[in-house]
Amino acid sequence: VWTCHTCGIVRARSFWHSFDTAVYLLRVNSLPMGWTAFHTVWSTAAEALVCDLPSLLRRLITISNPGYLGQHPELRRSILKFIADLLHIQLGQSHPLAQICRQLFNDDELPRMAEAALLLLRNLFEQSLGPHHHETFESQLALVVCQGRNRDLRAAERSARGLLQKARLLGARALQNGQFFRAMRSLIHILKEDRQYEEAITLCHKILDQHPSDIWQKQWIYTKEDLAELHRLQRNSEMESLHLYAALQASQKVFGHGAVPTLHIRDKLKLSLEDQGWTEVVLFT
Repeated sequence: VWTCHTCGIVRARSFWHSFDTAVYLLRVNSLPMGWTAFHTVWSTAAEALVCDLPSLLRRLITISNPGYLGQHPELRRSILKFIADLLHIQLGQSHPLAQICRQLFNDDELPRMAEAALLLLRNLFEQSLGPHHHETFESQLALVVCQGRNRDLRAAERSARGLLQKARLLGARALQNGQFFRAMRSLIHILKEDRQYEEAITLCHKILDQHPSDIWQKQWIYTKEDLAELHRLQRNSEMESLHLYAALQASQKVFGHGAVPTLHIRDKLKLSLEDQGWTEVVLFT
């Protein structure tokens, strides 16, 4: 079950990255862009889903959380059913993942089930693969998100700080593979939810101060968006717009002018400027 080819893993990670983008857009009610991204990503699902089965198992558990898609519970159930049917066809009805997915689809009322399962999965990977393995990291990152969506912010903060500590112990390796940035941003998001804005802003600047790299460039953009959101919550619209404008310029260079992240940042910047009284805002992307 755990054997995968490198090219398959790359394909699977690309699929899940696009999937996460679509889910994020739907969660923040950017509906036209979100639905378009969703329809696009599903065209590669049949090929990508079974390329990395450990990631698929972790994702199934995460998606089973009733709070996963916020105000779109019917879509979450549709996703589970689609994956269950796909696994039935490609792996067979008796395959463990096909059975797990079908069970998650039928018994999805318990919001703590996903958290408990992710904790067990994290412990399993930590014991069998080691505390710094990619799958161990991804499982604990998913656990942080799940605890946050369950509104257990104390547990989520503990998990996020533990994840960040592990990334720090890896040193340069965690910087190169992006784990340090992702762990720190997971803590930033929990601190934002808990209204600990000042510490969250301080952590954002620590990410922005790192040495440039290909991974860092993308995280720089995401962190600028995080900073903009934190300033919006503090009712500082001018700073929100400044960070969004910087993120937009960087996104045009890194992702492209017509890419979904660029268009989404552009829309947020237009809203920010309009909130400040700019009634006719034209942004060229």
